[in-house]
Amino acid sequence: MRLVGVGIIVFLLATNGLAQDFGGGIQDYDDSLDANEDIPPSWRAHDKNLYRDASPKKTGRSSSSWYIPRFAIGAGLNVPELVPFEAYALFGKYFAIRSFYTPILPFNVRIEMPADVISTKKGIGVANPDFTIRMKAEYGAHYGAEAMIFPFGQSFFIAGGGSYRRMRLQGAAQSPILVCSLIEAAKDPPCADPSTRLQTQTELGIAADATTTAILGRAAIGGFWHIGRYGYFMMNLGYTKPLRIRRDVDIETTVDGPSSTDQDISGAIAEVKSEREVELEKKALQEMRPVEEKPLPIFGIAVGVRL
Repeated sequence: MRLVGVGIIVFLLATNGLAQDFGGGIQDYDDSLDANEDIPPSWRAHDKNLYRDASPKKTGRSSSSWYIPRFAIGAGLNVPELVPFEAYALFGKYFAIRSFYTPILPFNVRIEMPADVISTKKGIGVANPDFTIRMKAEYGAHYGAEAMIFPFGQSFFIAGGGSYRRMRLQGAAQSPILVCSLIEAAKDPPCADPSTRLQTQTELGIAADATTTAILGRAAIGGFWHIGRYGYFMMNLGYTKPLRIRRDVDIETTVDGPSSTDQDISGAIAEVKSEREVELEKKALQEMRPVEEKPLPIFGIAVGVRL
């Protein structure tokens, strides 16, 4: 029994010594490997750089979230809105709403009235010479909204919607009334020879006020691109068509001058007022019709900020 116990003790002491020698050898081997500069870094067991997270860090704004921020405002140059102010609300990657407003823009319009025979009665012709009606025009206000669909979830969009447009013409003019024989009135221009006219010293006053409003349908395609962190650039191309038009034309004429004792002349001049009103109303509608009834293209650009 004593021999067995002594043998166990000797075995334990021997194995303990071998373990220490072997462990120290491993540690020395590892340290020698890391100290050797010729060994590639990827082979070094104690290189802490191998355990660092090399994956890209996520930023606050994802590159795919191009529609963030979700609101934008800006201004542009456009046909037919001319100078619209606009606002956007973006709902995700595929849908947005655009609204726009164009304030009243003033400009001038000239309506040329050629020399013409106004009326004839009992051998007397009443005519007016060439004259010009200078009118002040107002384009606007013009406003509307459209839905924008981004089919690919990127900048390209297809849009459709409606808008309201208003135009107004206001003006006044004075024109002398020429009274002559039917022979002189039949010439071109009528009553051109001053020696053949009957002197009445009468003038025709004209005041016009014409307003037209229209509801338009619109469709367009375009692109909505980001500029920097908070800017944007928009371009669109499309078509707009009037769907409903309303006109309100008010023409008033006055005849200013001394009364004539000749009943024929007085009667002929009296007809001028009603005939001129009808003719000028038609003329005003003719001047406005090409703008209000004609389908117009949409082409424009805009810039602004995203909020």
